[in-house]
Amino acid sequence: MPAEFKYRITPYWLLGFVEGDGSFYICRKNFQLYFAIVQHYKDSELMHKICDFLYNLPRVDTKIIHKTSIRISESLGTNNSVTYLVINHYDLIKSLIIPFFSSMTWRSKKFLDFEDFTWVFKLKEQGHHHSHKGKIWINSFLEQMNNNRLSTSGKPRADRELLISQANIMLQGPSNYEKVGGKTWIISQNKWLTYRKHVAIEILDDKGNLVKTCQSITAVMDFLGVSRYID
Repeated sequence: MPAEFKYRITPYWLLGFVEGDGSFYICRKNFQLYFAIVQHYKDSELMHKICDFLYNLPRVDTKIIHKTSIRISESLGTNNSVTYLVINHYDLIKSLIIPFFSSMTWRSKKFLDFEDFTWVFKLKEQGHHHSHKGKIWINSFLEQMNNNRLSTSGKPRADRELLISQANIMLQGPSNYEKVGGKTWIISQNKWLTYRKHVAIEILDDKGNLVKTCQSITAVMDFLGVSRYID
């Protein structure tokens, strides 16, 4: 690009870009939700501009959400080097991704993936992913998302109108969570909601970009090639 070139990202430009190269996907193991864009690494600067655009939208509360919540990383290979922009932060999905993309008119069938993504988020927000019935409906949404929606996938799909109807009925009913003294009780499982106690350690470069996520101090030292002992 010429030296004087400047990226101009607007809401509808980004929507069109996401309709072509973005994805909304959900991990089957724990129903973690992800919004992602993947591009060739040569477009790394563009990915950072998209990150800036999203982070600076009025819906983002910068007092509680750090810019690193929008993760940008690179995977460099011999034949396929790519740059990833990934958001799986609960508050960003709730306050930014869902309201932002819901406010515009889509032009492709990827809207169906986004809509199913939104339904699953709402079911999780009320704790229905902890119930047997809730898991059935969430898995039914997953069975029809992304490539599973293609007629060539060979996978049978549930009646989508029925899925949405049942999800809506569940959401209009009582939550599967009950707040008690600052803690959360899972009604269907008759136990307290617990969180993983380990803390991931993120290594950032001088621009604040995520370089590596490690699960221990030892892993950090191995990655940096340093010793815990001082000569």
